[in-house]
Amino acid sequence: MDTTQRTALSDAPEAPERLVFSMRTRLDLEHGSAFGTSPDSPSNFVPGFEHGPIDVVALNATVTGLLKDHLDVALGRHLLSDAAGFASFDGLRARWRLTDAVYIEGRAGFETRYGMPLVAGGAFESDGVLRAPRANWSANAAPDVISLAAMPYVAGEAYADLGWVRMAGAYRRTSDPSTGGLSREEVALNASTAAGRRWSLSANARYAMHAARLASLRADTQHLLGRGWSANAYYTFFQPTFDAASIWNVFFVSPTSALGMEVRTQLRPGCAVSAGAELSLLGASQAGVGTRVGGQASATCNVGRDAVELRARAKASAAGNGQAISHTLVYAGYEHPLDMRWSLRTRAQAWRLEGNERAELDGVGAGGVAGAYYTLSSGSVAGVDVERNWGSGPNASARVMAYLDVAVWP
Repeated sequence: MDTTQRTALSDAPEAPERLVFSMRTRLDLEHGSAFGTSPDSPSNFVPGFEHGPIDVVALNATVTGLLKDHLDVALGRHLLSDAAGFASFDGLRARWRLTDAVYIEGRAGFETRYGMPLVAGGAFESDGVLRAPRANWSANAAPDVISLAAMPYVAGEAYADLGWVRMAGAYRRTSDPSTGGLSREEVALNASTAAGRRWSLSANARYAMHAARLASLRADTQHLLGRGWSANAYYTFFQPTFDAASIWNVFFVSPTSALGMEVRTQLRPGCAVSAGAELSLLGASQAGVGTRVGGQASATCNVGRDAVELRARAKASAAGNGQAISHTLVYAGYEHPLDMRWSLRTRAQAWRLEGNERAELDGVGAGGVAGAYYTLSSGSVAGVDVERNWGSGPNASARVMAYLDVAVWP
């Protein structure tokens, strides 16, 4: 199941007015992990890490179909994605649908940065383990994290499907109450269109107003070659904005761009295979500027009521200081519906990492996820995922993810 709640509050309401309760919770056990919680042990210290916290990823109530099916309102903790990327905040979302193809949405609340009192730790909120309270930390650890005061958050989104083109825009602003200034302000735009029967084009751009720079850009073009074959080419660009909300500041200090291509073929209805390659110019890091070449292949197939997915990926990087970095991933997924209500999903993966700047990440690892999901009624689903990974140091982990969507009324 999807951890995030997509931007659509009510894509296809089953009734003119409807109340839905949604919850996503995560328990991180981290059995065998080498992560530490004390800054006095710098070799394994991870700011914000907790052993076994329960994190409330999302917890909200949504009313749809108000005012003759024009207004949707959601209150609580939200984890969602839009043209500007992922967002997590506590507060209110309100969407006004002008037509079935046009809507505007406003959001207001707080980026709490450290969970929900009594029931949630902050290790996996917003930007992950880099967020944590500074109490009882040694002075030399303070520069590694950011104060966790709740930050006022306002955002908006607009979407329009004009037939020949689909567009979505987003705006976000986060204030820092500790300084009275601005933490982050961004605008983003998605656009996609079909050029004839065989070509389609899409693009996404995100501009950081607080840093006065283009933060990211992606452009895709897809061409239908005929007889089940298609080709996709893309370009991506990213540069850090050095704001309080960017975890990527840790890894990059200069722009990074990539050019890639993928070819896909439909073997038969429900079954397809694809292969692709990517060339990246890496931004500067501790290892210097470098290049990376990667390749991947995947296959998906529906066998009866079952769904099977296989995927393999390999990438190799050469840094400016001559250091070579490589990683390989093999992944397999399987989904099986037991009956009209129960379904099972599993996936397994194995990986190999070599040459990382953090030597403790190197090595071979394997893991898997098993999940069970039950349809309570129309629009109501409960599920749980159990994940276990084996490997050296930080690669070892164990977690449980629970999902609940309940159509309370009608």
